[in-house]
Amino acid sequence: MKKNLILIFIFLLSIFLYVTDSVYIRPITQLFFHLLLPLYQAKADLQEYIQERIKTYIFLVNVQKSNLELSKKIEELELYRSMYQSCEISLLKISNDLGIKDINTQGYKIINAKIIGYDLKGKDEFIVINKGMDENVREGFLVFSNQNLVGVVEKVLPMSSIVLTVYSDRFSLSATIVDYSKNYIYKGGWKEGQLLHVSYEDEISLNSHVVVRGIKEKLPAFLIGRVSRVDDMKGEFFKKVYVKPSVDIRKLEYVSVLSSKP
Repeated sequence: MKKNLILIFIFLLSIFLYVTDSVYIRPITQLFFHLLLPLYQAKADLQEYIQERIKTYIFLVNVQKSNLELSKKIEELELYRSMYQSCEISLLKISNDLGIKDINTQGYKIINAKIIGYDLKGKDEFIVINKGMDENVREGFLVFSNQNLVGVVEKVLPMSSIVLTVYSDRFSLSATIVDYSKNYIYKGGWKEGQLLHVSYEDEISLNSHVVVRGIKEKLPAFLIGRVSRVDDMKGEFFKKVYVKPSVDIRKLEYVSVLSSKP
């Protein structure tokens, strides 16, 4: 029975297909197809448009992400550039503080140190540096900045040292004029020190350079200062010679310690 039903269905389907393909039905199916074709074409165009828009959106999203990453990198580079400029300025400052121009320090150990304390009285009689016994600093070591003498190590602590400066009235050391003709004693003071033991016959002119002179060995000729005043005291054996120190203590951040005593 089922087999007969299948055969009947196939027969009827064949008749339907024959009828629909006849000259009467074919124009109707073709018209229906032509009416639906624009809809199918519009659907295809719409799908293609949507796909292109999606691709464009994804591309713009990726471009935006890339721009954000580039913006962050540019900001980081700007930050690094600012940091570099700051480091460059600091390096220049340190170089000026620690530089040794026209001063021969060969054969000496140099210890670079940072100033961590100043004279609270404002007379610049001492400074405190961050190097002490831990760096083999010893009492009596000369402290300088660039060409200028800053002072001498007065007291050494485990990790710091107190430096007596050229402005202290307790500071004194052997000194001379740049021609090394005679040996004198420089005695510190605020705001001027004095060059002691200058005899009445000695030719000392204003602005003459006063430098360090070692007693036992030839020390680097660090500049102490310049002669600012000369008073000829009649009836006295010595002149009063005043010296203006060349170093400005409160402008310093770093100094150098010469591993030698005057």
